[in-house]
Amino acid sequence: MFKENDLGSLEVGKWADLVVLDRDYMTVAVDEIRDVKPV
Repeated sequence: MFKENDLGSLEVGKWADLVVLDRDYMTVAVDEIRDVKPV
């Protein structure tokens, strides 16, 4: 993608993949995972 200057490490000014969820999807019941929402 030739985005080495924007992606690939945690540094000031670089982009990040981040999502904040309303609950921990690793601890909810399997049938509730589909109900986890971003906030």
